[in-house]
Amino acid sequence: MADPMLGVTLAPTMASASNRENVIPSRAELVVDCRTPPGMTEAEVLERINGVLGDGDWRIEFNDPVVGNRSNYGGPLAEALEEWVESVEPGAKILPMVMPGFSDSHWFRKAFDATVFGFCPQRMTLAETKPLVHGADERVTVADVELMEALFTWLPPRLLGTAD
Repeated sequence: MADPMLGVTLAPTMASASNRENVIPSRAELVVDCRTPPGMTEAEVLERINGVLGDGDWRIEFNDPVVGNRSNYGGPLAEALEEWVESVEPGAKILPMVMPGFSDSHWFRKAFDATVFGFCPQRMTLAETKPLVHGADERVTVADVELMEALFTWLPPRLLGTAD
């Protein structure tokens, strides 16, 4: 879990060359899903890629560059989340973390200058959750769904000023 939160991840996802089995192609293409932590520059990403590949006769192109991004923590959303956490689990604190995956939050930040946090409450630890995520039988516990429902029912009226 820590590696993708601290540095560049490279996952080859598509390869193509000749479409004939008896032809040696003059070129081949490998598409690599590359994810970066917030604040990492394209130059740093290229340094990481070159460190993995070493010397060779290839060209690296960024097809759809998406840099690691984040929202600064604070403001009305952070205050509301802290208020809700205190009401559900007195004394608990929200700690920042980097999500080791991709979400649509990038597009909302870019299009609307939105503040987006990846906060989704759960009582299970990350170690307990890991086997349940992205597997053949992907799931969450009923208790965690109920906890999430409680937050997502409470939060909009609180932020819109319409809460009782």
